[in-house]
Amino acid sequence: MNLEAMRFIKKMSKLIITLFGATGDLTLRKLLPALENIIKNEKHPENVTILAIGRRKFTSEDYLNFVVESKLFKGDINLLRKHLIYVEVDAYQSATYENLHLLYKGLTKNIADVRTIFYLAVSPELFMPITENLKANKLIKKGDLNTIIAFEKPFGHTFEDALYINEYLEKELHRNQIYRVDHYLGKEMIQNIIDLRFSNTLVSALWSNKYISEVKVIVSEKDGILNRGAYYDEVGVLNDMVQSHLLQVLALLIMDIPKSLSSKDISKAKIKALKKVKYDASNSLLGQYDGYRQEKGVSEDSLISTLAFLTFAVEDKRFAGVPFYLFTGKKLAKKEAYIEVILKDAPGSHLFKNTSANRLIIELAPESRISLEINGRTDGNNNEVSKLVLDHCFTCLFPSAVKEAYEALFIEMINGHRTLFPSWEEISVSWDIICQIRDEKPRYIIYEPGFNLGGKNE
Repeated sequence: MNLEAMRFIKKMSKLIITLFGATGDLTLRKLLPALENIIKNEKHPENVTILAIGRRKFTSEDYLNFVVESKLFKGDINLLRKHLIYVEVDAYQSATYENLHLLYKGLTKNIADVRTIFYLAVSPELFMPITENLKANKLIKKGDLNTIIAFEKPFGHTFEDALYINEYLEKELHRNQIYRVDHYLGKEMIQNIIDLRFSNTLVSALWSNKYISEVKVIVSEKDGILNRGAYYDEVGVLNDMVQSHLLQVLALLIMDIPKSLSSKDISKAKIKALKKVKYDASNSLLGQYDGYRQEKGVSEDSLISTLAFLTFAVEDKRFAGVPFYLFTGKKLAKKEAYIEVILKDAPGSHLFKNTSANRLIIELAPESRISLEINGRTDGNNNEVSKLVLDHCFTCLFPSAVKEAYEALFIEMINGHRTLFPSWEEISVSWDIICQIRDEKPRYIIYEPGFNLGGKNE
């Protein structure tokens, strides 16, 4: 943790987490379950209060009933009932924050050490008005590092509005009060990439173009856009998945050894890495699934992409000649997410029958798993080999230790840690790459739902 932050973040005696966008799918599916787990594991759960913010005229009980009726929340509603208060607020109307201000005063009266998290699970155009109104109503003060704001991606729809939003936020708040959320960085195996690469001689020695043939990062989804048509038709696959999640994964795969494991040094290494990434339009494509334009909230002539197959080169000696493929899409044959590192043939592989390329597979979902595929003799035949799999499944062996991504991110925010949150500089460089893709448009296709990419086991 940043030393400056350590001076300000004291031992917590009260935790207040305020969720803007309380009626949205993200809150119902991910944020409330993550907070439920945190409450379950908290030594003093009575110190935790969740404030659910929305425009609907709900009582707290009305809101909890809404959560149950949505069927998106699968947890214990009775546990939440003990900790949750619903507050009606119009994000744009400063006067409606008065009840929130009075509630905070009541909750924190005579309590010295309060940790406050404002989580904005809303669209980027609401970031600035909410921040402005929180400041105007004395709910947040610049420089108070025990009060932070977390901004859910996408961080802007274009580079220009992302830059505008960021300049405003860094003027109104201390940098260490701003947490930009990319939930992929909270996934167990994403967190393990740095450990895997830099704490293992075997992996570190192989991690170059001398041994690596190609690298794939695959995030395949069976579902379409569900009921998020209006949102998705503004952002598309490039903003929704590539600009944040996949480029962050790519940065971790190609970055040099950081000076330390501090958030600052890791961020510097990622920024340096992303600046070396060059997009290859000739071997890339974007696509849209057939039927997308008939989805609710989608323009009938929309050209928004729901699929991206992108090829990148890394312009340095270590990875020269190694293609990096990022593939993601909706309405595909399978739901899976993994990183596949394919190694070159061994110098003596021609001596054996049935050799296959060694592969390191880092599975992100549905399980957290590392697999290494090698060749070995299995039937006594001296010149015939078979594929052997060395497998370590974190989810299988340590189910209670593997936290859901949003739970891990909340824990980091509670403790004032920043390693799992991208800096503005990282986001800015990622936008440069997205601008490359938009300037040098690849081939565009319409694909049938259920399109089969193949997958790591085929």
